[in-house]
Amino acid sequence: MTHGVPGGLPRLGLAALSVAGLTGRPPQISARPTFVRPEAGGIVVRGEPYLITWLGGTSAHRVLTLFTGDDTALFAVQTINDTVDGASGRFVWLVPPDLQLGRYALGLGPRPDAGTSSLFEVVAGGGTAPVPQLRPLVTVG
Repeated sequence: MTHGVPGGLPRLGLAALSVAGLTGRPPQISARPTFVRPEAGGIVVRGEPYLITWLGGTSAHRVLTLFTGDDTALFAVQTINDTVDGASGRFVWLVPPDLQLGRYALGLGPRPDAGTSSLFEVVAGGGTAPVPQLRPLVTVG
């Protein structure tokens, strides 16, 4: 016995019925990876390893790309790796020591289904923060 709507059709969501009715095949769900690291406004130090993490990747998400730009327009700078295991949820990136300082984002997977990270900042490494110079207090009389 089939449960559902009159006429013996199984009960499906309205979107599934309309897509299946138009195309003759079940709807495809496109999963985009969601980046956990780097987080929005995060700091990445050039010349040092950085653990990139994401959720929801699949084996189809293999290309990891570095982008520059802003929230409205990103431009590919370089392919970081084209054999990433997208299902693993992690990749250790050795940030190039000569990478230009600035704001970047990462992309994982083929376009248009690539997941894109929030913008993060690449800063210089290999040193410590400058120590502020202290001036003696001068007291008057």
